[in-house]
Amino acid sequence: MDVEGVDLDVLKGLDFDRYSPEVICIENWASVKGIEAVLSSEIHRLLVGKQYQLAAWGGLSTIYKRD
Repeated sequence: MDVEGVDLDVLKGLDFDRYSPEVICIENWASVKGIEAVLSSEIHRLLVGKQYQLAAWGGLSTIYKRD
């Protein structure tokens, strides 16, 4: 997902009870600061709270897999 800076807003608006993708690839600008920034980002916390785990990251992309 890359929606020009509103990625978090799109995630917040997603009905995870109705739509629960197996994998989510999302642009996370925290990644430019390293893994600690990714792990403390609001995107990461939201997805972990929705039962996803960080599977990979590279560049600006973080990839989450549903538990």
